[in-house]
Amino acid sequence: MTWNNAGMQSLIPVTNKVQDVLNKAGSSESFELPRIAVVGGQSSGKSSVLESLVGRDFLPRGNGIVTRVPLILKLIQDQTEFARFQHKEDKIFTDFDQVRKEIDDETMRITNGSKNISSTPITLEVHSPHVLNLTLIDLPGIIKIAIEGQSEDIEEQIRDMILNYIKDDSCLILAVTPANQDLANSDALKIAKEVDPEGNRTIGVLTKIDLMDKGTDARDILENRGACPLKRGYIGVVNRSQKDINEKKNIKYCLDQEKKFFAQHPAYRHLTNKHGTPYLQQALNQQLMEHIRDSLPKFRKSLLQRFADVEPEALKYLSQQFDDRGESKMLTTRNKIVQQFIHDVEAAIDGSCSQIVSTKKLTRGAYINRIFHKKIPAQIDLANFLTPEMKRKIQITIENVHGVHVGHFIPDKAFRIITKELIESLRFPAQNCVKLVASEVSTTIKEAAASIKTYPRLRNEIEKIASTELLEKEKYAKTQISFMFDCELSYMNTNHVDFNAHDGQNGRDGLMVRPNQDQNHLLRDAIEHDELYDPEYPETERIDPLEAEELEVNADSLEAKKVLGLVNGYLPIVTKTIRDLVLKCIMLVVIDQLIGFLKAELLVRLDREDKSVLMEESELEVELREKTLREYEAITEALETINKTNMVKLDMSAKSTFQTFEAPETSRTEQNESYRETEELFD
Repeated sequence: MTWNNAGMQSLIPVTNKVQDVLNKAGSSESFELPRIAVVGGQSSGKSSVLESLVGRDFLPRGNGIVTRVPLILKLIQDQTEFARFQHKEDKIFTDFDQVRKEIDDETMRITNGSKNISSTPITLEVHSPHVLNLTLIDLPGIIKIAIEGQSEDIEEQIRDMILNYIKDDSCLILAVTPANQDLANSDALKIAKEVDPEGNRTIGVLTKIDLMDKGTDARDILENRGACPLKRGYIGVVNRSQKDINEKKNIKYCLDQEKKFFAQHPAYRHLTNKHGTPYLQQALNQQLMEHIRDSLPKFRKSLLQRFADVEPEALKYLSQQFDDRGESKMLTTRNKIVQQFIHDVEAAIDGSCSQIVSTKKLTRGAYINRIFHKKIPAQIDLANFLTPEMKRKIQITIENVHGVHVGHFIPDKAFRIITKELIESLRFPAQNCVKLVASEVSTTIKEAAASIKTYPRLRNEIEKIASTELLEKEKYAKTQISFMFDCELSYMNTNHVDFNAHDGQNGRDGLMVRPNQDQNHLLRDAIEHDELYDPEYPETERIDPLEAEELEVNADSLEAKKVLGLVNGYLPIVTKTIRDLVLKCIMLVVIDQLIGFLKAELLVRLDREDKSVLMEESELEVELREKTLREYEAITEALETINKTNMVKLDMSAKSTFQTFEAPETSRTEQNESYRETEELFD
């Protein structure tokens, strides 16, 4: 193998090490590792090919599906011969009958003793002087019919498993097909073509060549001139017969028989140097090395991308790990979490969040802004002051104030009674606005606390303290707003600079003055033009007069209209004040004072609790942390392993020598030398 330099020869062991590291971390499925997957129909001779490459009988045999889980077979050239399973790293196997038994036992364990298949792989290393560095994945044989004890969709399950392995461009496909079967019906070639239609990644292996009908041969196929040519060509091998297996004939004997068959067969003697187990082993070794060489930059890039994703989370976990002397570190971590929580609450409300501004969803601060400037005005203006019913109530109030006396003046008392009743009707809507804002702040607290996933007890305590204080602030704000209404009701300031009757004439001086004809004219015109009705409220929302009352009330009396005008002149002053102060009260008490409390008191309250209890991690978070750290360490080690590879020595310009149909002819001496080298390995 003079075409392989030292750097190239190191690629397969390096890739194996990287794969082992990633497998242990459970991360290998995230990356497209360069590999060779062995596919073929049931009884296609897959097992015989693999055992010939290893030089040992080590695979389970029998009827039905024998290979029911993927077997990752790593062949490592070594002076000592032994085997080792990844699931039993500390145990060395030197008896290959025991290797076969362990494969059987582990398969039964993985499949829970059933006859079904599983995608959980078994990883086996075989160290031997008889092998070249090579990694193969033996997949279950393709079947057509499920046997008793197997799922009815077993065929589909096997197809899905095989496709999952061979779909990536990083995977070479070793398609094993018996020569005594029409190539057009090859299960292996058919499934390979689904993911590799051009045949760029597929290596054909033709088994059972010695069992073809008399008068037929596979020369055209082996010369890659058949119906299904592959860019990597075909390699023919002669399998051991069942009789050879039963008689336990060794590999050396089988290699001799294989060499004689190709050398003596008139259709194949000129192809001897390009077929047989020795050439297959060398070709696969070369192909895998070249494939790894070509795939390594892309593979390394994918590792770096994943490393960039994992590193921030891993470093966060590492900074949060505590030891017996880590109380100060624990407090530091807790304080950082609390400060981040406060920042998140404040940022969500005031809009200073550093994250990308959403274009699809309003923040809590934006919701509160809508409450301030849309819902609060709407709630406080909810009472419809200028309705026919209000005029009726005003007239009744006026008559009740006069009593048995005939009134000659507009009663000031009626104006005050009606106005106070209307102001009082706004108390609940104003307090309800506090509830609306407090609800948004409560949601903000929950959302900010939800990000504290690592320490559920700390999260719950922070949320509890903040939510309890919010309830207190909500109650206090409602109390302050109620006090504000008491102030408004305690004194009606009709001397207010903004107070004016609706017609602009009958302001402060209009009270207790008997209307004259000019005033009556002005009021009449105003009513006719609907100027005493608030345009904010459409006609459909006005309350109809009560029809059940038999008492006849002249709601359109001049006195009632005058009082109504005065009410309409005074109430806008009150509602304007209330709207402004309610907003400011909510902002001060529910938001500013709450955030002030969190900044000043949250850590103080938390100090009263047991720190070690608060900083207990959740089981889910522990599992996630361990998984993240395992992956972080695995990717770090994988990158270090790749970086240590002597890439300078790799002949990146070397071209594949495996295109069988283009391979140069060699002398019979070179052919014999190839077999002699392999025979010496198995002596």
